[in-house]
Amino acid sequence: GYDFPTERTVKAAVLADLLEGRSSTHRDCWLEHGSSRLAHHILVLRDGGWPIETNRRLVSTSDGRTADIAHYSLDLALVSLDPETIREYVERVRTVRAAIRRKAVP
Repeated sequence: GYDFPTERTVKAAVLADLLEGRSSTHRDCWLEHGSSRLAHHILVLRDGGWPIETNRRLVSTSDGRTADIAHYSLDLALVSLDPETIREYVERVRTVRAAIRRKAVP
């Protein structure tokens, strides 16, 4: 089975992104979810049974160097869950996380 993180957590938001077919980077997690701990969230999700893949890419940095960054993704063909279960979870996560963001903004 798969462990579904509590809807209010960043882990849940990251999982929802992956379940929607998006790949995620550290920068995405920081900008969209306010967390600089994407590798930790991925580790916990993997420990919860999710077959998350890591694809490494070389990118140019603003100072001319090259950085090796991780893009995380989830192949839904490897997930044995009903699509409706996935859709309902993603919807709950999006609703709860949006409510949290509204309360955080004065």
